[in-house]
Amino acid sequence: MKKAQLAKEIQDKLKCNHCQGVFSGSLKQALKVVYEGRNSYCSDACRKAFMSERFSKPIPNRGACLTCEKDFFSRREAKFCGMKCYTGSRQFSEMLADSREKATKAESVAKRIKAQRTGEEKPCLECGTLVYAKKCEKKKKYCSKICYRAYMAKRFDRQIASPDRMALPQGYDGFLDRNLLTCTVIGCDWQGHHLSVHMNAAHGITAAEFKRAAGFNKSTGVVSKPTGQRLRERALVGVAMDSSYWGTIDKNGNAGYEHRDSLEAKEHRAKARALMGNAPMRRCECCHSVFQQSTPYGKTLYCTKLCRSLFYKQAKLNQKNGYTEVMKK
Repeated sequence: MKKAQLAKEIQDKLKCNHCQGVFSGSLKQALKVVYEGRNSYCSDACRKAFMSERFSKPIPNRGACLTCEKDFFSRREAKFCGMKCYTGSRQFSEMLADSREKATKAESVAKRIKAQRTGEEKPCLECGTLVYAKKCEKKKKYCSKICYRAYMAKRFDRQIASPDRMALPQGYDGFLDRNLLTCTVIGCDWQGHHLSVHMNAAHGITAAEFKRAAGFNKSTGVVSKPTGQRLRERALVGVAMDSSYWGTIDKNGNAGYEHRDSLEAKEHRAKARALMGNAPMRRCECCHSVFQQSTPYGKTLYCTKLCRSLFYKQAKLNQKNGYTEVMKK
């Protein structure tokens, strides 16, 4: 009770952890400061600036991009300034054609292992190990996340992600597809296999806080490739054998998952869209012109936002005129 009263008292006297300014925050911020000892920030700009200083390092100049010929900065050796330039290059087109040919061959040699099973076995596109995919998992192509990251890291430049779209580390698949991980904190030269443990032990940042700040998925193990392989081969014991315990636990004691749109998830979606190839051609419902859809997913009805607004405006006007004629009758 005393802590709740203290939170109400300091609600108007919170101190920003970045600019050190005093500001009036919400009761939720004050409660987190009192009960959990968390830092508070006066704005999103201050929070992002603090995290940028904490988790960023100087980015070297990599020269001219092979597509747009503009100078760009990247933490690792790269040839393209961003994913858009990479997916529009000749190298990406050749890689995509080769990958589709391999995927077609992999699907053609897949066989069902048992008559009573509705799924089928397919060779992993990275290591060739046969992977059983259920009927609802026909698109499963990899035996594990380790092979998925290795496959993506080979086909996408490890630093094609521009800093304004993805925070550190740039290129999550490439970062985790290494034998040794490096610390992302300024001035720390640590190298090892389990970055989450190092962040907690050396810098006082819990694994959940580090993953959220660095943009990893909550379920991602921030470990090196050999460590991930050993953990995958380890036998399951205890609650790990029961899938009902996986995920987070809510107030009622039910298991579930926290759905958070992390930067790692956005990177994977961008790569998946790029590998699908060109989007289909559509005809605008308003001006009837033919245009190419921006993404292979879904169905776009209008070529621009202006056409969509004009179509809605005309439909609303027609509806109003029809109602007026009915009232006159």
